[in-house]
Amino acid sequence: MVMTLANNRSFQIFKWVGLALSLVGVVACSEAIDLGQISHSASSVVSEASIPPGDATTHLLSQTAEALVFTLCFESATWRRPSVENQLAQLEAMPRYGSAIYQEPLKSVFDGFAAYDVVSFTSYGLSARLEPLYFSGLGTVEADVLGCYDGNQPEAINNGETLELWVMNHRVEAIGWTGDRYRVTASPTDGGMQVIFVPRREQSLSPLIEVVTPEQVLIPSTSGDWQP
Repeated sequence: MVMTLANNRSFQIFKWVGLALSLVGVVACSEAIDLGQISHSASSVVSEASIPPGDATTHLLSQTAEALVFTLCFESATWRRPSVENQLAQLEAMPRYGSAIYQEPLKSVFDGFAAYDVVSFTSYGLSARLEPLYFSGLGTVEADVLGCYDGNQPEAINNGETLELWVMNHRVEAIGWTGDRYRVTASPTDGGMQVIFVPRREQSLSPLIEVVTPEQVLIPSTSGDWQP
């Protein structure tokens, strides 16, 4: 399904670092992760604090945007994020994590994804998708999400042609390019999730992404990209 988009939204990016190293030696994703090899750091690129005082929405809307055409790869209206307690119990039952899910640094990585409804990606690696997927509560639609990487999608992401968004508890209505950032308008929903691919208009390692509701309420987002 292909849809057309327009403007608006604001975000916070939290980078998690070194996750690929933690997956070395994991066979069929069944062994526990070595906690000593995982680290997570946070750096806010765009947030409410970075917008000048006054009417933040006027500041954002003062920029015109090129409407972009995005691809909706997968959508589930029935998905619901489990409670944090249930998520942690499910992850603890997985040999990949076990009781380590309650310990640092893995617990901070979990918290960094469980708290957000929008996750963006500018790079692709199968192993590097699993923690964002499990920690965001998307395990029940794992096969459908991973099915979005058939064909040339992984290459398009890694070559800087495509930006990927996971959107939860909201439905994207419009996306635009202002010349220095992407603007996403997403309406709140009672659950549900989407996997969306957006054509890129820049080659930054950390593209600016602003996410807002139609009423211009800011929706913080996080980056799912890992860095060694």
